[in-house]
Amino acid sequence: MTRILMMVCCVVLVQALPAQAPQSAREKVEQRLADLLAPRGVVEAPPAAPNPPPRKPSPALDQPEVPLASATILPPAPPKPEAKLVLPRMLPEDTPFVRTFNEPAPPETVSLPVQPLIRLWSWHVNDPLPLPILATAVRDRASLADPSLDASIAAAKAKIEPVRKQPVPFQAANLPDPFEHANTIRLRNPLDENPAPPLSVNPLTR
Repeated sequence: MTRILMMVCCVVLVQALPAQAPQSAREKVEQRLADLLAPRGVVEAPPAAPNPPPRKPSPALDQPEVPLASATILPPAPPKPEAKLVLPRMLPEDTPFVRTFNEPAPPETVSLPVQPLIRLWSWHVNDPLPLPILATAVRDRASLADPSLDASIAAAKAKIEPVRKQPVPFQAANLPDPFEHANTIRLRNPLDENPAPPLSVNPLTR
C-alpha cells in the first residue's frame, strides 16, 4: 500500500512541475533518489498520561525461586545375559624360523666344465649369397639336324583317306537319351499293378 501511495505522489509531482529542459540520465537518477529518500514528516510521540496508575513488579523479580536440581536417577538397566565360563586356550604356534638362530646352509655350488666354444662356418653377413646352380653343362653337343624331317616325309607319303560322300549320321552328343539304360534296370518278371491306391503315403525326406 505504501509503494502505491509513493507512486501516486510521484505522478502528481511530475504533472505539477512545469516543462523543463531535458535532463541527463545522471541528473534523473539523482532527482529520483532525492524524491524517494526525502523524509515525509516527523512522527510525534503520543502525550503521556498525567497520573499513570502504579504497576506492581512481577513476583519472580522480588522473590526469585531456585530452580530444581535435575534428577540423577538412571533408567533400569536391561537384564544381562549369563556370563560364559572363560577357559585358558592353547598358545598359537610361532612363525616358522622365528626362534631358529642358525644361519641356513646355502646350496652347493656346481662348477661346470669350461671349454672353448664350438664355432661353425657360415657366410659373412656383408658378403652376397652365392647363386644356386640351375643347370650343368652337357659334355656332348646336341644334334643340329631337324628331328621332325622324317616324320614330315612319312606323313606326306601316307595314303590319303577318301572324301565323305554321305552326311554324318545323327549322334546324341549334346542331347541325352532318357531311355538309354531302360533295358538295364528292367525286371525279368514285372509285377502286376494294383488298382487300389495305397492307404498312406509317406512324404519324401531329405
